[in-house]
Amino acid sequence: MKRYYFRNNEIDFVKWCRLVPKSKMIVKQYRKISYEMRVATKIEYEEASLIVKQYEVLLSSLDSNEKDYLEKYLIHSTLPPWTKYNIVFMNIFKSWQEILFPNGIGRLKKLDLKEFGNKLKEARLKSDYNLEEVAGLLEISVGTLRAYESGNINIRVESLYKVIQIYDEKLLLMYLYSLFKSE
Repeated sequence: MKRYYFRNNEIDFVKWCRLVPKSKMIVKQYRKISYEMRVATKIEYEEASLIVKQYEVLLSSLDSNEKDYLEKYLIHSTLPPWTKYNIVFMNIFKSWQEILFPNGIGRLKKLDLKEFGNKLKEARLKSDYNLEEVAGLLEISVGTLRAYESGNINIRVESLYKVIQIYDEKLLLMYLYSLFKSE
C-alpha cells in the first residue's frame, strides 16, 4: 500500500471510502504476522491504521441513516438511489472533510517561503558571500536571488542544488530534512 494523500473533493472521498475495507483487513492481519513481516510492512500498516482511525471517527459523527448510507453505498460500492440520498452523501462528505482537512489543511505540508528565504540568506552571510557573487555563480540576476532570500518566489531545484554546493552548508540540508521529519 502506498502512502495516500487525498484532495479535498468528492472523488477522493469516494476513493478513501473504497480503501476502508482493505485497510481494515491489513490492520487485522498485521497482528497475526511474524516480526520480520511487521517490519517489512510497517508503512503499509501505518497508512491502513490511519484510514481505519479516520473511518471510526467519521462513523462516530454520523447518525444511523448516514452510517447505513456510508456502509451500504460508499464502503461496499452499491449504486445508491441518487435523488433520495444526495443530502445524506453531502452530510457524510462534509464530516469527512472536517476529519481529514481540519481548518482546511491537508496532510501535505507547504514550504514557508519566508522562513526558507531567511535560511538561504543566513547561509549566504555565514559563508561570507555577497549577493552579486552568489548570483553570478548561480547564473541568475541579483534581483532573483534577493527574491529567493525574501521568500517572494520559489527557488528552482537547480539553483537550490548549486546553493548547497556553494555554501557547503549543513544548515540548509538540516533545515530541509527537518521539514520532512516534523510531524
